[in-house]
Amino acid sequence: MDLGNAIQILYGAVAAIAVLLAVVQLNNRDARGIGPLAVTTLGVALWAFSMLMQTAVDQAGYVQFHRLMHAGILVTTTGFFVFALEYTGRERYVTRRTLGLLTALAVAGMAAIVINPGGLFLGDLAATSTVIGYEYAWAPLLPLYFLYGYALVVGGAVLILAFLFRTDRTLYQGQAVALFLGALPPVVINLVYLSGGLPVDVTPLGFLVTLLLYVFAVIKYRLGDVTPIARRRIIDNVRDGVVVVDVDDRILDVNPAALEMTGVDESIIGHSVPEMLAALPELHGAYREMTETLAASERTVTYSDRFFEIEATPIEDDRGRHVGWTLLLQDVTDRVRRERDLEEQIERLDRFARVVSHDLRNPINVAGGYIQQVQETGDLEQLDKSLEALDRMEAIIEDVMTLTRQGGSITEPTVVSLETVAREAWQTVETGEATLQVESAHVVADADQFRRLLENLFTNSIEHGIEDPDGTDGFGADHTVSIGTEAGEGSDVTLYVEDDGVGIDPERREQVFEEGFTTGGTGLGLTIVEQIARAHGWDVAVAESESGGARFEFHGVSSPVGTSR
Repeated sequence: MDLGNAIQILYGAVAAIAVLLAVVQLNNRDARGIGPLAVTTLGVALWAFSMLMQTAVDQAGYVQFHRLMHAGILVTTTGFFVFALEYTGRERYVTRRTLGLLTALAVAGMAAIVINPGGLFLGDLAATSTVIGYEYAWAPLLPLYFLYGYALVVGGAVLILAFLFRTDRTLYQGQAVALFLGALPPVVINLVYLSGGLPVDVTPLGFLVTLLLYVFAVIKYRLGDVTPIARRRIIDNVRDGVVVVDVDDRILDVNPAALEMTGVDESIIGHSVPEMLAALPELHGAYREMTETLAASERTVTYSDRFFEIEATPIEDDRGRHVGWTLLLQDVTDRVRRERDLEEQIERLDRFARVVSHDLRNPINVAGGYIQQVQETGDLEQLDKSLEALDRMEAIIEDVMTLTRQGGSITEPTVVSLETVAREAWQTVETGEATLQVESAHVVADADQFRRLLENLFTNSIEHGIEDPDGTDGFGADHTVSIGTEAGEGSDVTLYVEDDGVGIDPERREQVFEEGFTTGGTGLGLTIVEQIARAHGWDVAVAESESGGARFEFHGVSSPVGTSR
């Protein structure tokens, strides 16, 4: 094969590859930057095809295809520069004015070649012995034409190089390297040819290398699907998840926080949102609903035991076109739980207010009635009953204060002696001649709150576990309250408080912790017990003791071994 055939094959191969690559790019024309890149590739195809035809025609044909070659050069260089602007996030410069100016310059350059006034752009045409067969002599203003083309290509390459140093994302670095290197071979080869270093213009060979690198960028780095949209507008190291998607639901970018939340890795970039959220149907459903209209929206989604707040914001380019969405994912589990706890507390306070307003009204009325009788009859014994009503009011107030101020607050859990705290609590309760049996053990608890819990259990046992407790001598003589621990899971134990009294009706065991439920007390004592237990992280249940009395069990209580209060 002689040199002429080899050059023709080279030109033909470049033209064919360029056409095929342009078809691939045009199939992805909705992606940012692909339009100008496809124009660039078609310009290369026109350039290479024109040079191929210049080797196979007569002088008149050479003149026409030489002009067409310059058209290909102008299309290639202009398209590449516009692509570099869009790819590197400078689409704000791609305005009608900019495109109009670049088009005008290309048309002017083409007109200069065609008209060639005074031979300023093309010199005399002469036959040569080269593969081309003909050649124009240099003209005075032809270097300006070439400098303009070099300025566009080198300028675009510099923009891509600057982007390469600016981005820290592996995917975009690979794209930028391929694009930057692809811009260099045709420039270098053309300069060598113009300086006399090559006998034949093989600039298309440089573009063959360019196109191969761009094919690599398309296949390896999904250049047709992934471009650095909004890269400069989001922050990698925020704790909230950030996902950027295009109008076709393809993931353009995702930060580390979003990867951790969704359980995927960075390879998901370039794939679809449904693939990313395949295991998170709740999030996927919310995404679909939020992106149905071009309006910013937010929604809180529950997944498993976590709560996520999703904020979807549409992205527009500098020309006002909708190009995708920015999704902000926040794990708001702690906030939602705090809000729910606050709502529960408000609801509980409302219920307390209703209980207090009801329960306090009765003893107030009773006290008022007896005092009125004293005024009318002078019988001072009626004051004793008034004092009893006032004592009941004081008990109700004390229980309410416990529930509202202390019941849900655990300050400093420490290792406490079960026997010490239990006997301290026993001494503060009117127990008559009842007996307390305590196991020697230790638990981890807030000592003050734990003592309050035991006081209420002991009070409940004495007031409701003894039949007809009339307060006379011998009151509670046969009544025993026991407290101890049993083995639980791991290092935890089950704490129990039980008695040998009348017990609790099985049908009422689910109601005893409700505010206001009572068979004679304030109706708040066992509510306090449950609240303190829950604040410690314990589960409380009501059962029956072996003797048929009441038994309260607290599960999940920590109990270190060999320690003391």
